[in-house]
Amino acid sequence: MPSKRQFEIISFLSNQQNWMTSNDMCNYIHVSTRTIKSDISSLNHEYNQLIESSRNGYKINKEIARQILQEHSKTIPDSFYDRKRYILKELLLKQTISFEDACQSLFISDATLQNDLNKIRNEINKDGLNLHIKKSQISISGSDRAKHKILLSFINEELENSLFSLNSIQKFFPDINIHSIKAIIDKILYKYEYFLDDYSTINYVIHIAMMIKNCREGIENKDVSSIYIPEEFREILQKIYSLLKDIFPYSFSIGDLSKASSLMFTRIMRQSKLPEKQKQFVQPQIKNLINEIALSVQNNYAIQLKGSHFEYEFAFHIQNLVIRLNKSQQLVNLQFKQIKSEYPLLYSISVLVCKTIEQYTQKNISEDEIAFIVLHIGIILEEQRIYDEKVICGIYAPDYYALGNRISKQLQQHFSKNLYIQNTFTSYSQIQDFEDLELIITTVQNLTGTTTILQIKPFLDEHDFFNCYKTIEQIIQNKRKKKIVDKFDYFFNQESFFVNPDVSNKEEAIKLLCTTLEQQDVVLHDYKNRIYERESISTSAFGNVAIPHPLQNYENKSRIAIILSDKGIQWDKNLVNVVFMLALKKEDHTYFVEIFEFIQAIISSKTLLSKFLKIKSYNDFIEFVLNTHQW
Repeated sequence: MPSKRQFEIISFLSNQQNWMTSNDMCNYIHVSTRTIKSDISSLNHEYNQLIESSRNGYKINKEIARQILQEHSKTIPDSFYDRKRYILKELLLKQTISFEDACQSLFISDATLQNDLNKIRNEINKDGLNLHIKKSQISISGSDRAKHKILLSFINEELENSLFSLNSIQKFFPDINIHSIKAIIDKILYKYEYFLDDYSTINYVIHIAMMIKNCREGIENKDVSSIYIPEEFREILQKIYSLLKDIFPYSFSIGDLSKASSLMFTRIMRQSKLPEKQKQFVQPQIKNLINEIALSVQNNYAIQLKGSHFEYEFAFHIQNLVIRLNKSQQLVNLQFKQIKSEYPLLYSISVLVCKTIEQYTQKNISEDEIAFIVLHIGIILEEQRIYDEKVICGIYAPDYYALGNRISKQLQQHFSKNLYIQNTFTSYSQIQDFEDLELIITTVQNLTGTTTILQIKPFLDEHDFFNCYKTIEQIIQNKRKKKIVDKFDYFFNQESFFVNPDVSNKEEAIKLLCTTLEQQDVVLHDYKNRIYERESISTSAFGNVAIPHPLQNYENKSRIAIILSDKGIQWDKNLVNVVFMLALKKEDHTYFVEIFEFIQAIISSKTLLSKFLKIKSYNDFIEFVLNTHQW
């Protein structure tokens, strides 16, 4: 995005009828001639032929300039919330940013930026993070886990913008009717009584669209490796091919479609394990490259790329990309420019992925190819987010396939926010291949198993929907509680839990908890000094709760020490009733966010906080954690 000064240049030249010299612009913007020439060079590099130069001076392409000004007027952050998100994204991606550059990019004054930074610092302190300004450079410090928590929240915001819906993907293939492709897939699979989940369908549509675009633009797929097509799918593939050729009269072959359809075979063939021949389609060297990509993303973003989408569909795309790179054939002119600005975090992850591929192939990858990686990474992370946040469900309706499909659609309409229907089954043996199912909804009576099973009628009524709602809510509550319960004995103990101790102020409370942790050999000898170092920056009290912790947490053991006080403890300007003191081993930093979420759930809910304040013993605390379901 152009800087504030560069926007001033664009705006100034747009309003001129004659050639303008660099001196004219210097007098208007109050910078040197060298700076003007540098900015114009940067603008022409980003926007081809934007500003024309001659001996008479400079003249701008007003149509391109108008589009730039219109486009970026929508993306310039104009509220504190938007500016905060911009600043944190830049810091998390670049580690440091220039104070001057931030002012230029945000179109705000030094005073406004300083005020914003103070607000941001106060907000992120509760997450164990802090902002620093040194020599006109802004930086962020704190645990990697806390940084990644914020980064993931931004990624989830990007995912929730529905980039990966068919309507959004359509704009990237303006000459190919995406919905027609999906309609063909749905029609043929339904006819042959097969099911493909939404994310796999989108992925399949993208691969077919890429195949069509390659053929239309004369990009030949010279990979002659044979594709194993299970016998039961050959007729399905031929039907899809015939319908596609009716709508898209380009020179793609059944072999081209077979390669684009390889991912489909891995997703709908649920009756048995994936055949060995199909697994072998992903070449060993590509499998190694995929493992390197996963490790690189894990090390840099603490994000795990995993699952069948990553191991097969994504690997399939990377394998074809490597073939194109080796043949000097890359996808171009796909109108993907807006992805870089609209989805910067997913784009940054994709750049890292492409860097790994470039090291493997010794070839440069274009921005258009990077944008395709964004689509795949988005789909992988979206599915993982679904797995983390929703109940993973299978529909078992053995009577006939259409019944299961109809039930699936009805449940999706009612429970799409909390339920992810992974597949529809017509025989119980198919279910055994799905170890991650959390709920089986079935029309079969007296079905038993280790997974939660809910029986419904073939034609759902209000009673069925109510039972579905109760069952889904219970599973979600159990998942949330399990995160805390699984780590409970590791982070809490009775010796570090105090109810109404004889302390009245911050200093006494810190002394009590630090001494206790030192006696248990939990913390290092300078722990209390680091606690006060953190307190000197900003109080750790929030309302009637204090969460003291050092900026750098690298103790002998991990422990959360707690004080509950009916009369209250004077903590700077706050009177607090609850104190959580956090101590973490270096290798446990990955747990920091989960523990903080537990504390945040308590202090952000009046009901939970009221119940918590009534605790009178460690056993009461255990009971609270085990039997309270509101987080």
